[in-house]
Amino acid sequence: MNVTCLDERGLRRPYGTPAIVVGSATPPLKRWANNRCAYGSVASAIYKIVWKMKGMVMNMRSIMALLMICMLFTAGITSAQAKAKKTAVEPTAFYEDCIDGDKGRPCLFDHPVPIPDNVLDALRATKEAKESHDRLKDYDRDDFAQLFKAVVIHLGDPKEIDYVLLSEFPMGGADAPWFWIVRYDQTHPKVIFFTFAGGFRLLKTKNNGYPDIRSSAWTASDSYTNVYHYSGQRYILVHNYHKEKKPEP
Repeated sequence: MNVTCLDERGLRRPYGTPAIVVGSATPPLKRWANNRCAYGSVASAIYKIVWKMKGMVMNMRSIMALLMICMLFTAGITSAQAKAKKTAVEPTAFYEDCIDGDKGRPCLFDHPVPIPDNVLDALRATKEAKESHDRLKDYDRDDFAQLFKAVVIHLGDPKEIDYVLLSEFPMGGADAPWFWIVRYDQTHPKVIFFTFAGGFRLLKTKNNGYPDIRSSAWTASDSYTNVYHYSGQRYILVHNYHKEKKPEP
């Protein structure tokens, strides 16, 4: 039923489709109509409040959704950058005789990096340097630094820096070049690998978090292969292979 709400003064207050309800003629109908109007007015007010709150909630939801999209987008970019850094290809093959553009024997030492002074100090304190003391006694720091070419790698933690160095006489052999790996530290760099060979490779297998190393050396009649594992302190020789070349008929 469509009714018109009546206040105490008989004023009309529309509710639904207007229709005048005469109170004196139909008292029960008047009470019913005004009750209907009163409850309807409250319901209408509540509905308006709820609608406004719903709008606010919808706005908050929109804002939260937008923030979530921005956060996901930022996280995606950060993740992609971190993945790119993590998956950045580091050199694994180090040779004196190299082939430009060849991934198997890249010419890494053609573009050496500067060597920190304390890394040079660590190299000069090695047994090999001490055995060459007579030849090195007249070498100052700059002269000694000229005996090495270095590249930077990360054997373990990406935050750690390791220097791979190729040295020449008198810090190198006449038959085969000398290679070194120095784990960098601002206070106490440490030589963790040394070999005299034509070159070496970092393998996919690991020990104590560091990749195994395989070095290779050869002569006109023989070839030599050494495998090294990281002990937690330095690389140690674990396998040695010698192969004689068959003379050509």
